[in-house]
Amino acid sequence: MKKEPEWIARLPSRRPQALRRRPMAAWFAVNMPDLDFDDIYYYIKPTGSRSSERNDLPDAIKNT
Repeated sequence: MKKEPEWIARLPSRRPQALRRRPMAAWFAVNMPDLDFDDIYYYIKPTGSRSSERNDLPDAIKNT
C-alpha cells in the first residue's frame, strides 16, 4: 500500500513484541503505568484530504 521495501514492511509487525521483551524504564513506569501498547495506532491509513487544523482530524487520531 505504501510501496515500502519488503524489509521495512516487516518492521512494524515486530515492534510490539520487541516492546514487550524490553523492561519498562523506571521513570516511564512511574509516569505512565497504564499505557497499553496494544491500544496505540502506529499507522492509520489516510482517508481524506490533509488539514492543518486539529479539529478537522478524526477522533481516532486525536485520541492517539
